[in-house]
Amino acid sequence: MGASSLSHFRAALDENAHLLLACRLHFVSAGRAARAHDCSAGWRSTAGPNLNIDGEWRPTLDCESLSDHGDSVPCPPRDFCTSDPSASDTSMNHIELDGVSKTFGERVVLNDLSLKIEKAERLVLFGPSGSGKTTVLRLVAGLEVPDGGEIRIEGRIVASSGKNLVPPEKRDLGMVFQDLALWPHMTVQQNLMFGLNARRVKKREAEVRVREMLNRVGLEHRSEAKPHQLSGGEQQRVALARALVTQPSILLMDEPLSSLEDERKRTIASDLLGLHSQFGFTLIYVTHDRSEADMLASRVCQLRDGRLA
Repeated sequence: MGASSLSHFRAALDENAHLLLACRLHFVSAGRAARAHDCSAGWRSTAGPNLNIDGEWRPTLDCESLSDHGDSVPCPPRDFCTSDPSASDTSMNHIELDGVSKTFGERVVLNDLSLKIEKAERLVLFGPSGSGKTTVLRLVAGLEVPDGGEIRIEGRIVASSGKNLVPPEKRDLGMVFQDLALWPHMTVQQNLMFGLNARRVKKREAEVRVREMLNRVGLEHRSEAKPHQLSGGEQQRVALARALVTQPSILLMDEPLSSLEDERKRTIASDLLGLHSQFGFTLIYVTHDRSEADMLASRVCQLRDGRLA
Protein backbone atom coordinates (compact mmCIF):
# COMPACT_ATOMS: atom_id res chain seq x y z
CA MET A 1 0.00 0.00 0.00
CA GLY A 2 1.49 3.34 -1.09
CA ALA A 3 1.88 6.38 1.12
CA SER A 4 -1.07 8.16 -0.52
CA SER A 5 -3.38 5.16 -0.15
CA LEU A 6 -2.27 4.67 3.45
CA SER A 7 -3.08 8.30 4.19
CA HIS A 8 -6.60 7.91 2.77
CA PHE A 9 -7.01 4.66 4.67
CA ARG A 10 -6.11 6.27 8.01
CA ALA A 11 -8.32 9.28 7.30
CA ALA A 12 -11.27 7.00 6.68
CA LEU A 13 -10.67 5.21 9.96
CA ASP A 14 -10.57 8.50 11.84
CA GLU A 15 -13.81 9.67 10.24
CA ASN A 16 -15.84 6.59 11.03
CA ALA A 17 -15.05 4.24 13.88
CA HIS A 18 -17.29 1.57 12.36
CA LEU A 19 -14.89 1.33 9.43
CA LEU A 20 -12.20 0.19 11.85
CA LEU A 21 -14.49 -2.58 13.05
CA ALA A 22 -15.26 -3.53 9.46
CA CYS A 23 -11.53 -3.60 8.75
CA ARG A 24 -10.92 -6.02 11.61
CA LEU A 25 -13.65 -8.31 10.30
CA HIS A 26 -11.98 -8.42 6.87
CA PHE A 27 -8.91 -10.16 8.26
CA VAL A 28 -10.37 -13.63 8.73
CA SER A 29 -8.34 -16.79 8.37
CA ALA A 30 -7.96 -18.00 4.81
CA GLY A 31 -6.94 -21.53 5.79
CA ARG A 32 -10.22 -23.38 6.11
CA ALA A 33 -11.59 -26.56 4.63
CA ALA A 34 -14.19 -26.46 1.89
CA ARG A 35 -17.68 -26.38 3.37
CA ALA A 36 -20.42 -28.68 2.21
CA HIS A 37 -23.63 -26.92 1.24
CA ASP A 38 -26.47 -27.29 3.72
CA CYS A 39 -30.07 -27.67 2.69
CA SER A 40 -31.36 -25.22 5.28
CA ALA A 41 -32.12 -22.58 2.67
CA GLY A 42 -35.50 -22.55 1.04
CA TRP A 43 -38.02 -22.05 3.83
CA ARG A 44 -39.36 -19.11 5.68
CA SER A 45 -41.93 -18.57 8.38
CA THR A 46 -45.38 -17.88 7.03
CA ALA A 47 -46.46 -14.30 7.71
CA GLY A 48 -49.48 -13.73 9.89
CA PRO A 49 -49.91 -17.01 11.78
CA ASN A 50 -46.55 -16.46 13.51
CA LEU A 51 -47.99 -13.67 15.65
CA ASN A 52 -50.22 -13.92 18.69
CA ILE A 53 -52.95 -11.45 19.59
CA ASP A 54 -50.34 -9.17 21.19
CA GLY A 55 -48.35 -8.98 17.97
CA GLU A 56 -45.54 -11.16 19.34
CA TRP A 57 -43.88 -14.21 17.82
CA ARG A 58 -45.22 -17.64 18.76
CA PRO A 59 -44.04 -21.14 17.79
CA THR A 60 -45.16 -22.48 14.45
CA LEU A 61 -44.33 -25.38 12.19
CA ASP A 62 -46.05 -23.84 9.17
CA CYS A 63 -43.52 -22.87 6.52
CA GLU A 64 -43.75 -21.72 2.95
CA SER A 65 -41.41 -22.80 0.18
CA LEU A 66 -39.06 -20.25 -1.31
CA SER A 67 -38.43 -22.15 -4.52
CA ASP A 68 -38.86 -18.90 -6.43
CA HIS A 69 -35.61 -17.59 -4.91
CA GLY A 70 -32.94 -18.92 -7.21
CA ASP A 71 -31.71 -22.44 -6.58
CA SER A 72 -32.94 -22.80 -3.02
CA VAL A 73 -33.62 -26.34 -1.80
CA PRO A 74 -36.66 -26.99 0.42
CA CYS A 75 -35.94 -28.71 3.75
CA PRO A 76 -38.00 -29.52 6.84
CA PRO A 77 -38.80 -26.44 8.99
CA ARG A 78 -36.97 -25.84 12.25
CA ASP A 79 -38.56 -25.26 15.62
CA PHE A 80 -39.05 -21.87 17.13
CA CYS A 81 -36.24 -20.62 19.34
CA THR A 82 -35.79 -22.19 22.75
CA SER A 83 -33.69 -21.10 25.70
CA ASP A 84 -33.28 -24.69 26.91
CA PRO A 85 -29.51 -25.39 26.83
CA SER A 86 -30.20 -29.09 26.27
CA ALA A 87 -32.27 -28.47 23.16
CA SER A 88 -30.95 -29.55 19.76
CA ASP A 89 -28.09 -31.58 21.26
CA THR A 90 -28.36 -33.97 18.33
CA SER A 91 -28.06 -31.21 15.71
CA MET A 92 -24.90 -29.78 14.20
CA ASN A 93 -24.35 -26.65 16.27
CA HIS A 94 -22.20 -24.01 14.62
CA ILE A 95 -22.46 -21.24 17.23
CA GLU A 96 -23.30 -21.59 20.92
CA LEU A 97 -23.85 -18.99 23.62
CA ASP A 98 -23.82 -20.63 27.03
CA GLY A 99 -25.04 -18.56 29.98
CA VAL A 100 -23.76 -15.33 28.43
CA SER A 101 -24.16 -12.08 30.36
CA LYS A 102 -23.18 -8.55 29.38
CA THR A 103 -23.55 -5.23 31.15
CA PHE A 104 -22.68 -1.67 30.19
CA GLY A 105 -22.23 0.34 33.35
CA GLU A 106 -25.21 -0.48 35.55
CA ARG A 107 -27.39 -1.59 32.63
CA VAL A 108 -27.81 -5.34 32.15
CA VAL A 109 -27.97 -5.92 28.39
CA LEU A 110 -27.83 -9.74 28.31
CA ASN A 111 -28.82 -11.87 31.27
CA ASP A 112 -27.66 -15.51 31.31
CA LEU A 113 -28.48 -16.02 27.63
CA SER A 114 -28.12 -19.52 26.18
CA LEU A 115 -28.61 -20.07 22.46
CA LYS A 116 -27.56 -22.72 19.94
CA ILE A 117 -27.41 -22.02 16.22
CA GLU A 118 -27.10 -24.78 13.66
CA LYS A 119 -24.73 -24.75 10.71
CA ALA A 120 -26.20 -22.89 7.71
CA GLU A 121 -29.25 -21.82 9.72
CA ARG A 122 -30.93 -18.49 9.05
CA LEU A 123 -31.59 -17.17 12.55
CA VAL A 124 -33.38 -13.85 13.00
CA LEU A 125 -33.04 -12.06 16.35
CA PHE A 126 -36.24 -10.10 16.71
CA GLY A 127 -37.22 -7.55 19.33
CA PRO A 128 -37.46 -3.87 20.26
CA SER A 129 -34.54 -1.48 20.55
CA GLY A 130 -32.47 -2.13 23.65
CA SER A 131 -33.39 -5.81 23.92
CA GLY A 132 -29.79 -6.97 23.34
CA LYS A 133 -29.95 -8.05 19.69
CA THR A 134 -26.96 -6.08 18.42
CA THR A 135 -24.94 -7.01 21.51
CA VAL A 136 -25.35 -10.69 20.60
CA LEU A 137 -23.91 -9.96 17.14
CA ARG A 138 -21.00 -8.01 18.54
CA LEU A 139 -20.19 -10.76 21.04
CA VAL A 140 -20.21 -13.42 18.32
CA ALA A 141 -18.03 -11.17 16.16
CA GLY A 142 -15.57 -10.58 19.00
CA LEU A 143 -16.18 -6.83 19.08
CA GLU A 144 -17.44 -7.14 22.67
CA VAL A 145 -16.35 -9.48 25.48
CA PRO A 146 -18.88 -11.37 27.64
CA ASP A 147 -18.88 -10.60 31.35
CA GLY A 148 -19.94 -14.16 32.05
CA GLY A 149 -20.55 -17.41 30.17
CA GLU A 150 -18.92 -18.86 27.07
CA ILE A 151 -19.21 -18.45 23.31
CA ARG A 152 -18.25 -21.36 21.06
CA ILE A 153 -17.90 -21.56 17.29
CA GLU A 154 -17.74 -25.08 15.86
CA GLY A 155 -17.05 -26.40 19.34
CA ARG A 156 -14.11 -24.06 19.96
CA ILE A 157 -14.35 -21.60 22.85
CA VAL A 158 -13.77 -18.15 21.34
CA ALA A 159 -14.73 -16.03 24.38
CA SER A 160 -15.20 -16.70 28.07
CA SER A 161 -15.99 -14.54 31.12
CA GLY A 162 -14.15 -11.30 30.52
CA LYS A 163 -11.76 -12.27 27.73
CA ASN A 164 -11.63 -12.97 24.01
CA LEU A 165 -9.73 -16.18 23.30
CA VAL A 166 -10.03 -15.84 19.51
CA PRO A 167 -9.84 -12.36 17.90
CA PRO A 168 -12.46 -11.19 15.36
CA GLU A 169 -10.16 -11.74 12.38
CA LYS A 170 -9.79 -15.44 13.27
CA ARG A 171 -13.50 -16.27 13.53
CA ASP A 172 -14.23 -16.77 9.82
CA LEU A 173 -17.11 -14.33 9.66
CA GLY A 174 -18.38 -11.32 7.78
CA MET A 175 -20.57 -8.52 9.10
CA VAL A 176 -22.91 -5.98 7.53
CA PHE A 177 -23.35 -3.02 9.86
CA GLN A 178 -26.49 -0.91 10.08
CA ASP A 179 -24.62 2.06 8.60
CA LEU A 180 -22.86 -0.30 6.12
CA ALA A 181 -19.34 1.09 6.85
CA LEU A 182 -18.25 1.19 3.20
CA TRP A 183 -14.82 2.67 2.50
CA PRO A 184 -15.77 6.13 1.14
CA HIS A 185 -12.54 6.71 -0.82
CA MET A 186 -12.64 3.32 -2.57
CA THR A 187 -14.61 2.20 -5.60
CA VAL A 188 -17.08 -0.66 -5.39
CA GLN A 189 -14.47 -3.04 -6.78
CA GLN A 190 -11.81 -1.81 -4.36
CA ASN A 191 -14.19 -2.25 -1.41
CA LEU A 192 -14.60 -5.90 -2.36
CA MET A 193 -10.91 -6.41 -3.17
CA PHE A 194 -9.80 -5.07 0.21
CA GLY A 195 -10.59 -8.21 2.21
CA LEU A 196 -9.25 -10.53 -0.49
CA ASN A 197 -5.97 -8.63 -0.62
CA ALA A 198 -5.69 -8.88 3.16
CA ARG A 199 -5.96 -12.65 2.83
CA ARG A 200 -3.34 -12.64 0.10
CA VAL A 201 -5.69 -14.18 -2.42
CA LYS A 202 -3.96 -14.30 -5.79
CA LYS A 203 -4.85 -11.32 -7.96
CA ARG A 204 -6.39 -13.34 -10.78
CA GLU A 205 -8.57 -15.36 -8.40
CA ALA A 206 -9.56 -12.21 -6.47
CA GLU A 207 -10.62 -10.45 -9.65
CA VAL A 208 -12.72 -13.43 -10.71
CA ARG A 209 -14.41 -13.65 -7.30
CA VAL A 210 -15.15 -9.90 -7.24
CA ARG A 211 -16.55 -9.98 -10.77
CA GLU A 212 -18.75 -12.99 -10.02
CA MET A 213 -20.02 -11.48 -6.77
CA LEU A 214 -20.84 -8.13 -8.35
CA ASN A 215 -22.67 -9.96 -11.12
CA ARG A 216 -24.55 -11.98 -8.50
CA VAL A 217 -25.86 -8.82 -6.80
CA GLY A 218 -26.46 -6.97 -10.08
CA LEU A 219 -23.71 -4.36 -9.69
CA GLU A 220 -21.21 -5.37 -12.36
CA HIS A 221 -21.92 -2.08 -14.17
CA ARG A 222 -21.13 -0.03 -11.02
CA SER A 223 -17.71 -1.48 -10.20
CA GLU A 224 -15.89 1.85 -10.64
CA ALA A 225 -18.40 3.96 -8.70
CA LYS A 226 -17.72 5.20 -5.18
CA PRO A 227 -20.24 4.81 -2.35
CA HIS A 228 -21.52 8.39 -2.52
CA GLN A 229 -22.40 7.83 -6.19
CA LEU A 230 -24.68 4.88 -5.39
CA SER A 231 -28.31 4.72 -4.35
CA GLY A 232 -29.22 3.38 -0.92
CA GLY A 233 -30.17 0.00 -2.35
CA GLU A 234 -26.93 -0.22 -4.30
CA GLN A 235 -24.92 0.58 -1.19
CA GLN A 236 -26.74 -2.24 0.64
CA ARG A 237 -25.76 -4.64 -2.14
CA VAL A 238 -22.12 -3.56 -2.03
CA ALA A 239 -21.99 -4.13 1.74
CA LEU A 240 -23.52 -7.57 1.31
CA ALA A 241 -21.18 -8.46 -1.56
CA ARG A 242 -18.14 -7.24 0.41
CA ALA A 243 -19.08 -9.40 3.38
CA LEU A 244 -19.59 -12.50 1.24
CA VAL A 245 -16.79 -12.25 -1.33
CA THR A 246 -14.36 -13.69 1.24
CA GLN A 247 -16.68 -16.71 1.60
CA PRO A 248 -17.07 -16.62 5.41
CA SER A 249 -18.84 -19.45 7.20
CA ILE A 250 -20.84 -16.94 9.30
CA LEU A 251 -22.64 -13.78 8.18
CA LEU A 252 -23.85 -11.26 10.78
CA MET A 253 -26.30 -8.55 9.71
CA ASP A 254 -27.38 -5.68 11.98
CA GLU A 255 -30.65 -4.16 10.68
CA PRO A 256 -29.13 -3.46 7.25
CA LEU A 257 -32.47 -2.87 5.50
CA SER A 258 -34.09 -0.56 8.04
CA SER A 259 -33.72 2.55 5.87
CA LEU A 260 -35.17 1.04 2.68
CA GLU A 261 -38.72 0.98 1.34
CA ASP A 262 -40.63 -2.30 1.35
CA GLU A 263 -40.14 -3.16 -2.32
CA ARG A 264 -36.37 -2.69 -2.08
CA LYS A 265 -36.30 -4.76 1.12
CA ARG A 266 -38.03 -7.65 -0.65
CA THR A 267 -35.60 -7.49 -3.56
CA ILE A 268 -32.48 -7.55 -1.37
CA ALA A 269 -33.98 -10.22 0.89
CA SER A 270 -34.53 -12.36 -2.21
CA ASP A 271 -30.90 -11.82 -3.22
CA LEU A 272 -29.75 -12.77 0.28
CA LEU A 273 -31.75 -16.00 0.21
CA GLY A 274 -30.23 -16.90 -3.15
CA LEU A 275 -26.72 -16.21 -1.87
CA HIS A 276 -27.39 -18.26 1.25
CA SER A 277 -28.55 -21.17 -0.89
CA GLN A 278 -25.42 -20.90 -3.02
CA PHE A 279 -22.80 -20.46 -0.27
CA GLY A 280 -24.38 -22.19 2.75
CA PHE A 281 -23.21 -19.70 5.39
CA THR A 282 -24.77 -19.44 8.85
CA LEU A 283 -26.82 -16.24 9.04
CA ILE A 284 -27.63 -14.26 12.19
CA TYR A 285 -29.86 -11.35 11.25
CA VAL A 286 -31.01 -8.61 13.64
CA THR A 287 -34.23 -6.70 13.08
CA HIS A 288 -37.26 -5.19 14.80
CA ASP A 289 -39.28 -5.46 11.57
CA ARG A 290 -41.58 -8.50 11.42
CA SER A 291 -41.76 -8.41 7.63
CA GLU A 292 -37.97 -8.85 7.37
CA ALA A 293 -38.12 -11.77 9.78
CA ASP A 294 -40.90 -13.37 7.73
CA MET A 295 -38.87 -13.06 4.54
CA LEU A 296 -35.56 -14.35 5.85
CA ALA A 297 -35.89 -16.59 8.88
CA SER A 298 -35.73 -20.35 9.15
CA ARG A 299 -35.99 -19.66 12.90
CA VAL A 300 -36.89 -16.55 14.90
CA CYS A 301 -35.71 -15.77 18.44
CA GLN A 302 -37.42 -12.92 20.23
CA LEU A 303 -35.29 -11.04 22.74
CA ARG A 304 -36.71 -8.95 25.55
CA ASP A 305 -34.67 -7.35 28.33
CA GLY A 306 -31.62 -9.45 27.52
CA ARG A 307 -33.44 -12.78 27.60
CA LEU A 308 -35.19 -15.05 25.12
CA ALA A 309 -38.87 -14.24 25.34
